Amino acid sequence: MTRLSLRTLVVGTLLSALTSAQARKIFDDASWRFWLLATSLVCAAVVAVTARLAPWLRLVLGLAAVLVADALAIRAAHGQLPGDLLSSFRSGAGTLLSGRWPSATTPIAFGFVVFLAALTSAITAYASVDHWIGPARLLPSLTLLGAIALFAAQAGPPSARFLVAFVALSLAVLWCAARDRVVRRDGDEAAPTVRQPHRVALLCAVALIALPVVFAGALGSLDRFDPRYKRADTPQAENDLSPLTVVDQLRTRTPDTVLFETTGTPVSRWRLAGLNRYDGRAWMAPANLRQASTRLVDQRSAADAPGSRSVQITVKDLEGQWLPTPSGRTFEVSVPVLTDGTVSSLLSTRPVVAGLTYRVVANELGFEDTGANTAVADGSVVTAYEVGFTAPSSIDTLASQMVAGVATDRERAEKLASVLRDTYALDAQAPAGHSAGLLELFLTKSKRGRREQFVAGYAMLAHSIGLPVRISVGFAPPIGSSQVMSSSAIAWPEVAFQGIGWQAFDPVPATEGRAQRGTNAQAPNAQVQTPPPTTAPPIDATTPPATTPSPLSRSIISKGRVIAIGLPLLLVIGAVAYVLGILDIKKRQRTRRSQADTTNEQVVGAFLNGTDLLMDLGVRLPRSATDRELVVVGAQKIQAATELAPLADMATEAAYSDRTMDAEEVELANEYLRSFEIATASVPRKQLLLSKLSMRSVRKGFGLARTKARPPRPPAPRRR
Repeated sequence: MTRLSLRTLVVGTLLSALTSAQARKIFDDASWRFWLLATSLVCAAVVAVTARLAPWLRLVLGLAAVLVADALAIRAAHGQLPGDLLSSFRSGAGTLLSGRWPSATTPIAFGFVVFLAALTSAITAYASVDHWIGPARLLPSLTLLGAIALFAAQAGPPSARFLVAFVALSLAVLWCAARDRVVRRDGDEAAPTVRQPHRVALLCAVALIALPVVFAGALGSLDRFDPRYKRADTPQAENDLSPLTVVDQLRTRTPDTVLFETTGTPVSRWRLAGLNRYDGRAWMAPANLRQASTRLVDQRSAADAPGSRSVQITVKDLEGQWLPTPSGRTFEVSVPVLTDGTVSSLLSTRPVVAGLTYRVVANELGFEDTGANTAVADGSVVTAYEVGFTAPSSIDTLASQMVAGVATDRERAEKLASVLRDTYALDAQAPAGHSAGLLELFLTKSKRGRREQFVAGYAMLAHSIGLPVRISVGFAPPIGSSQVMSSSAIAWPEVAFQGIGWQAFDPVPATEGRAQRGTNAQAPNAQVQTPPPTTAPPIDATTPPATTPSPLSRSIISKGRVIAIGLPLLLVIGAVAYVLGILDIKKRQRTRRSQADTTNEQVVGAFLNGTDLLMDLGVRLPRSATDRELVVVGAQKIQAATELAPLADMATEAAYSDRTMDAEEVELANEYLRSFEIATASVPRKQLLLSKLSMRSVRKGFGLARTKARPPRPPAPRRR
């Protein structure tokens, strides 16, 4: 691999690594960005090392490197191989878009993003090694940047620093691609790519300065496309949602409304629906609902059931087709319904309208009635995960740790509830939803969540240790109240025990607060300490409150900040690019002359290098002068130019004589040139420094295809 190819590969790898680092904006935890950078660099290194192998073998090894890097990243995120690796390819994008931003750092979602970053780096490196055209080398990074913008739309536009670096590296990739094309065409790595580098450098500097300013308004726009919010904007009735999701909507309904009224035995807890199926996104009602008669349980009559009670319900403002029933086991209902084998829910066969009145007979047994400690082993009541979903291995590990050393099923169920209630935080501002990714984040990392996440998290933990569990959604009105309000909506998990049926557990903390044991939760019934009185002076009631800047003012401030920070930075980058470009051009021009095809051209090239230095030092050399006359003109301003006198004679002889110079004469010409360069040390340091950055000699000499022997000048025309 040549130096040019290596340089091209390095620039392309830096561009893909810079783009991959932006993927940290997708997740709520940026500590994993190391894997994004590491996979990009490793995959590019594998492609570079295998550059001399057959193309098909390079392709296989590059793909293997991508898969290995992805597997290691998933494993580091506590994933399970190979299940999570395959799931990341199949449902990674859906997992990222199914929840709200920022996404939880789950193995499937994180593995999908790492796979995209590794694949981008490998393709970019492959394009550099195989000499693809410039736009094709930029395409993988641009595609990855578009995907990141989609998954992290709510993160806002990229920073000015990233934009400047991305544009600079993109221009470098295009320049390397153009250089590579010229070298492959001419077979000379020292051949120039463009004829006027100062104009190209100026255009690049203008592009670096102008692009962030021109597109600042578009990038700062608040209307960024996000499929998640596009889906959420669709109006959806409460009866179309998962019953567990409706709980928060009912609790926060304004104004508080009466859902139904009851007559008969007071009921402390009403069940609206029982959920025993989970597909990784939501808990759902049983799928095997069947038409039932008024007598729901044939084996026993309501009269023989211990603790049975009869209640009449009148619907007021209840949406959907679920009919409330007292928690416990329902034996009779006076209207036709659909239900499952465990009578977990009553689904009306006709629309539920205000004024509908029906009667139910139910009973509820507790642990004190039978002393049961063993969970039901009947497969009909065991929670069923939908086909294709497997709980994360981290949940299984956490559940086992929570109940370690606990003997009976009842104690294990109570232990799970107490751990969640005492060491986790109830936070109404946490992201809504109970998908597997959010639950894993809640249980293993943040330990802060909404009520639905406490309940759904308990169900997932209980299922992991083999307990038959379901979720009930309903209401808990004040004791003795005959009206059930929307604000009394709650959800709770239930575990089935032998002899008594489903028993409720409460894993939700009583209040929002901090944890008891160094976590982010507050134990229930914890006393809140009153802060000491403040010594600050009272606030004047006439003082206007601080106002929050409007979106327009924030947009203007952000644009001004981009210009104030980005413009000087881009000027510095443009100046550095200009200096490096001039130095590189002069170096290549000098190298091309010293490696000319013939010795005569090498001698002439040594003299031209000397005259270029004179021009850069500010000497105006006439074009119609002989070599000796050029030295005389230069000596009038730079005394050290006299060192070029013998070299001027040799250059004239090499250009106009038919004799071929030998190697010793070439070495002697280079010695004369070095003597002249050493003698220029007497020139003021400032003038010498400016000569290195001067474009005078480049404008004069750059553009000649080769340094060739000059033909004799035609005689001057005679004057009349």
